[in-house]
Amino acid sequence: MLGKIIALVGPSGVGKNFAKQAIKDQFPGLSELTVFTTRSRRSSDGSDRGTDISVDDFLKMQKEGKIIAVHQPFGPDSDWYGFFKEQISKLLENQKQILTEIDPDNIALFKKLYGSRVFTIALIAARKYLEHNLKSRGSEKDIDRDIRLNKAVDEIKMTEKLKKTELIEKIIEVNWDNRNKLAELVVNEVAQEINFPIEWKNELKLK
Repeated sequence: MLGKIIALVGPSGVGKNFAKQAIKDQFPGLSELTVFTTRSRRSSDGSDRGTDISVDDFLKMQKEGKIIAVHQPFGPDSDWYGFFKEQISKLLENQKQILTEIDPDNIALFKKLYGSRVFTIALIAARKYLEHNLKSRGSEKDIDRDIRLNKAVDEIKMTEKLKKTELIEKIIEVNWDNRNKLAELVVNEVAQEINFPIEWKNELKLK
């Protein structure tokens, strides 16, 4: 089987990290891309985050073509994020199944570079639903939460446009009725794509 990139797309508060964890639990053999960033490391960061890269070093690697899908998701004064191109190439060459999350702005680039080997699952939700989840975190000031919510609305609009152009294969709209089935929904999509039968045992539920 050829290597494939399972790419999750979704705004803050939609349950993207929860969905990713459910996929990782069900398919422990998946390789996870490292997201490299200039921001400081957080206690919640795992092996999929390469942090504390200086801005100068980051932009130098971008210019050299070593880091791709470079973006600043929260504006021109925010931290930079991107992926090491060599890591992606090696994993695909070794026929690995890859799990990652990408910004909607970078979907077209991934499709251009890796074509049908990219399968994109987008999670969307209503603003009130996202606002509830972000407030539940209790980790952000009101102004920061508003910035994330405004960006979320823009992301969802872009996601819906990308679905019409077939750059996104699957959209799951998360709401109060299906939130406790989110893990099962995303795992089933991944299982179908990589042709891997599963025996559902995951009991993860969103709080």
